[in-house]
Amino acid sequence: MVPGSILRAGIWLLATALAYWPLPFLEPLRECAEAALRTLARRPIWCCAGAALAVLLVRAVLLFASGIPQPFVHDEYGYLLQADTFASGRLTNPTHPMAEFFETPYIFQSPSYNAKFPPGQGLVLALGQVLFGHAWYGVWLSCGALAAALCWALQGYFRPTLALVGTILILPLCIFSNWMNSYWGGAVAGIGGALVFGALPRLRSGSAYAGVLLAAGAILLLLTRPFEGALVLAPALVVILFHRLNWRQWTALTVPALAGLAFWGYYNARVTGDPLHMPYAEYEVQYPMTSHFNVLPQPPRKDFDRLSIAWVDQWEREAWNEARRPGFAMQRLRDLWARAGTFVGSAMLLTPMFWFAAKWWRDRNLRAAGVAVVLSVWAAFVEVLYFDHYAAPALAPLLMLVVAGLGYLRQYQFSPSRTVGAWLACTLPAAALATALIGPVAALLAGAPLIPAPSGAREYLENLLAEEYGPHLVFVRRTGAGAINWALYPRVEFAPVQIEFVHNGANIDQQFVVWAHDLGEKQNQRLREYYKDRRVWTYDPEVDPGRLHVK
Repeated sequence: MVPGSILRAGIWLLATALAYWPLPFLEPLRECAEAALRTLARRPIWCCAGAALAVLLVRAVLLFASGIPQPFVHDEYGYLLQADTFASGRLTNPTHPMAEFFETPYIFQSPSYNAKFPPGQGLVLALGQVLFGHAWYGVWLSCGALAAALCWALQGYFRPTLALVGTILILPLCIFSNWMNSYWGGAVAGIGGALVFGALPRLRSGSAYAGVLLAAGAILLLLTRPFEGALVLAPALVVILFHRLNWRQWTALTVPALAGLAFWGYYNARVTGDPLHMPYAEYEVQYPMTSHFNVLPQPPRKDFDRLSIAWVDQWEREAWNEARRPGFAMQRLRDLWARAGTFVGSAMLLTPMFWFAAKWWRDRNLRAAGVAVVLSVWAAFVEVLYFDHYAAPALAPLLMLVVAGLGYLRQYQFSPSRTVGAWLACTLPAAALATALIGPVAALLAGAPLIPAPSGAREYLENLLAEEYGPHLVFVRRTGAGAINWALYPRVEFAPVQIEFVHNGANIDQQFVVWAHDLGEKQNQRLREYYKDRRVWTYDPEVDPGRLHVK
């Protein structure tokens, strides 16, 4: 089988060769393809709806091959706790009387029981849980909405055909990436960025509804990625301040924005007791770990009672040290290049964007997008960790600049041929789409999951307990990282810090299986008495990962 890297290189060589030496019989095919795109693009609303429907239908069909993804990292369990809380009709949960048994990374037990994250992703997961009975369907709906929102945003800046091409480029991201196939998020913040930048040109044309959508986008950024979202929102706000809005537009913009801020403050007050004290800050007070910015010093090391929290602290401290080393900038630059490829199909599409930077910079409609991308790149160099979903607010402005580069490329006159630019504007997006599909298609043909899955030990054990008379209480004993059999955990890039079995929902006492830390016989007796009607088990994932023992 041809390695993926060789196949990708071959696709790009073919795309370039066809542009510079087009075969005569291919010219009618190119014209037919462009005519078909123009026909589809004539109905902007249908294009947005079609993009969303394509994402939803393709991923729904893939459920038969890949199934619903299982949560693995601590962040995902935190978002699922939020989803379960919201689906239960609450914004937060009371502190459990036996809270010390349930401590886990990124979740605090007091002054209320909740995750440290902003509520945006949890609200979307709760929507899926309420409508379809499973939180992943919230992810599914949000990725479909992301495709529609990006299509709508592009239509405000470009000709319908170019906007449609840009929408097609992001379909693999919406279907095959971890934005769709995990609970980490990304799509909701991406929708926020798309609404903000899609509303800007419509505000200039005097539209009042655009103000509502811009405010909605700003609220989504606040409720998902506040720091990265603020950097993307800043240039958009500068554009608004220099544009003369009428009173209807200002009303449409400010009223929803104030409502969103009020909800944000009310949520903070319910979770932490202070409308200005975010859950994220409360978690950092209780579990002071290393700074998330490499320009800030590390706090003093603290001894944590839970091994998994200590692992996370050690992992973050090591990442902070890496972010201060001389080679960090080049490594992060390579990461950003790869991330851009994930977003638009291939980082090769950044070449026209850079080549025609002077042109789109002179376009006031695109200048704010350029500033947003620059600020987002700056954030990547000061943040210790920078995953794909951190950059989600900048997806829309980046896609706008990529599409602008393709538009300028089509009009560019290469000597001696006048058709090279037009051909490149066709072959480069096609090559990007083809290379983006190589990995997912290969995984599906091999029967592998779209995203590498964890061992699934926790879900396996819960399925075993479902066949036993219950309910159950499982004490998890952590022997130590040195005894872990890493062959059981394929996603070793997250191990050992992301391996934790004590995760519970919003209504702990009503769960069929309650997972708790083993705190020693004397302490455990208190929890056994509290759950006197439950069957008690012990589990040691480092010693016997596939078996529960009766206590």
